[in-house]
Amino acid sequence: MARRLVSTAAKKQRARKRTIRRGSTDTETDMPLFTVSSSSSSVLDERIREYIERPVVRAIRFQNRAYIVAGNQRCRGIHKALRTRFYPSFRKPARTRVHSGRLAVASSKAIGKLVDSQIERYLRAGCRAARRLNRFTRAIITYFEQQGEQLQACQLPVHLEGTQVATQGDHFTVSRTERNLEGKPLLTMWELKTGFSSGASLSQGHLAAPLQAVKSTQFNHFELQRQATHDGFVRAGLKVDRSFVLHVHARRADRASKTVHVIVDRLANASWLHRVNLLGEL
Repeated sequence: MARRLVSTAAKKQRARKRTIRRGSTDTETDMPLFTVSSSSSSVLDERIREYIERPVVRAIRFQNRAYIVAGNQRCRGIHKALRTRFYPSFRKPARTRVHSGRLAVASSKAIGKLVDSQIERYLRAGCRAARRLNRFTRAIITYFEQQGEQLQACQLPVHLEGTQVATQGDHFTVSRTERNLEGKPLLTMWELKTGFSSGASLSQGHLAAPLQAVKSTQFNHFELQRQATHDGFVRAGLKVDRSFVLHVHARRADRASKTVHVIVDRLANASWLHRVNLLGEL
C-alpha cells in the first residue's frame, strides 16, 4: 500500500510539472523545470551540461505564481515584464486555428502546452517519435531534422541578471553541419509560437521608448521576448550562438477545402533590436 501511495504521489507531481508551460506560474513544483537529452544516441552538449549543473540554475523554481531564484528572490515572468515596459495598453486579438477542416476560434495556449509536452517526451525517449502526435509537434520535429538540428534541451530556465525577471527558453538544438568560430556546433535557442492569430501583424500603436518607432504587433512582441531571453542566457553564461522565433500554424487553401497544411516559419530576427539593451530596460 505504501509503495502504491508513493507511486500515486509521484504521478501527481509529474502531472503538476507538465502544467507549467507558456509563462504559467500557477503551479508550485520542486522538480527540475527543464528536460535535457539523456540518450546514449544523443550526447548532451557540454555547454548545456555545464549550465544546468550550476546551483543558481537548479535553484530556479515556481512558487505562488512567480519564479523563485537563488537567494529566494521573487521574479516575474518575461511576458508580464515586457508588456508592462513596452506595450501596456495592447489587447491581444482573437486567435484562430484549423481543426478537422473547419475554421474555429480557440486559444493556442492549450495547443502550445500539448506540443511542449510532446516534444519533451520525444527528447526523453531518445528523439524517437510516438505514434500519435499533434500535427504541430510532428511538423516541428520534421523541421529540425530537415535543418540538421539535433534537439538537446527543452524549457531551460534563466534569471535575467540585473533584473527581477526570469523565464525559460523553449527548445535548444545543436547543428550537425554548422560550427561557430570556436569550432563548436552552432547552439540555437528556439522560441516556439503555435497557432495562428489573424491579427498578429496588426498594429496597435507603437512600442514605448526607446522603441517608439516600432509598431506594437504580436510578431514584434515575439521578437522582444526572443532577444531578451537570448541576452539573458548569454549573460548567465550559456553562450547561445543564435536564436529564432519558430511560428507554427495550420492553413487551408480555401474555405471549402478540408485539407489542412501545417506551416513552419522561422521568423527573421528584427534589425531594430540590434542597438537596444533590453535587459537594461527591464
